[in-house]
Order: sequence, then C-alpha cells, then structure tokens
Amino acid sequence: MRCSMENLPTKIFKFAQVFSTNRKKDIEKIYSDNEFETKNSRHSLNWDFIYRDIAIIAQSNGLVSPVMHMGALWTARGVIIEEILYVFMMQNRFEDVTENYEKHHYLTCIARSKNSHLNGKEKGTLSIELFNDLDNDELSESQIAQSKKLLGEFYNLIDEIRVITFDKKTQEVSVNQVNAFCEFIDAVNITEFDFTKLEEDGRGNNPEKPLVALKSDVQKQLESQKHVSLYVEKKEENAKL
Repeated sequence: MRCSMENLPTKIFKFAQVFSTNRKKDIEKIYSDNEFETKNSRHSLNWDFIYRDIAIIAQSNGLVSPVMHMGALWTARGVIIEEILYVFMMQNRFEDVTENYEKHHYLTCIARSKNSHLNGKEKGTLSIELFNDLDNDELSESQIAQSKKLLGEFYNLIDEIRVITFDKKTQEVSVNQVNAFCEFIDAVNITEFDFTKLEEDGRGNNPEKPLVALKSDVQKQLESQKHVSLYVEKKEENAKL
C-alpha cells in the first residue's frame, strides 16, 4: 500500500540531514593530500559524500539503497521505503529534468515505469510535446527497459518514485511527487525534523540510540538541538559547495 504525501513515513525525515552536513573540509583535505591545483571534481565529490551518507542511514535503519549506474560519468543512489523509491537531486536540477522533460534521464525512465497511477493529478495540463509522447510506444518501451536495467533486482520491489530535493538558495529539503511524464503534482517540505516523531519507531531522544552513525559534528547537532536544521552557521562556506 502506497503512503500518501500527507502521511510520509517517519524514516524519510532521517534523510533530510544528508544535505545539511558541510563537507568543505573533507573535500579540501582530498585536494590537499593529493596536491591538486585544480578542483574540477568538487561537485561530484560532494555528491559522493551525500551518497555515502545515504547508504549509512539506510543500512542503520534496515532499508534497501539501490545503486543506479548511468554510464561512466555518473552513479546515483536512492532508498526504498514502503515500496517507494526516493532519489536525491538539487532543486534546480530537478526542475531542469521535469520542465524540459529529459527523456532518458533516470528519473524520467523510472517515473514512466512506476508513476502511471498518478497521471491526471498533475498541476495544469499536458504540453503538446508530452501529449505526443503518450502515443510514442517506442519511447515508452525504451524508458521502461532502461528503468529495469537501472534498478535490476529491485525493479519489482518498487511501486513509485519520488524525489527528495535540496534548494541551495532557501536551504529547504522537499519530497516531490510527479506523474509518469515527470509533471509536478505535489511537494512536502521536510526541512525541519520533529524528533518527537522518532518515539513512534522506538528511538525517542535516547542518545545511546543514535539516529545515524555519521560524523561527530552531525551527532552533536542532533543531541544538542533535537532537530535537523539545514541552515549552516557560515553562509559563505555553504555557498561555495
């Protein structure tokens, strides 16, 4: 049974913090240790840290975290919670993929395979281009085949795909829902995490049962503030990532 956007599973809030950790020092150390004078990999390194933290949170909560290989240039990671695959993107990239309908992006392919039950719930009406794609069986078959290749053994475990996005300007994390053609339906802001929700899954506020075994600075933040805040102390450092 699919969970609604109004009743998101508690565990999804635990992944909001993957965007809140400032990884500047970790990335700079890699450059320093290897005496790099150029920093072309900064963006991808930041995502490698994000995907690593997603894997750690998933494992500590008994969740499956599929790895999706998109060729030589990019590998993504998601998490399956209650038969829904959540993937992670920056807000501006999510908007690019959905507004321009990038036909062979992994989100587009998986949505075509898994989100047809949401068709008709989108905001507004279909564009002419998308309307034409409705009758494009060849494209549909190609997208579904790519989706099966990306998800492998996890394909049949998934009923829907949703997108967790981070907006660098507003520092907000949201869960987004789209239909089979990646048309926007709804979004829920999960920026501020209410720790009272954790009592439902047995953790409560017991520091001996950490939410996730990540970096010490993240754990200190969890213990002292009792919530995950995506506002970093130094906006200048955050803007450079």
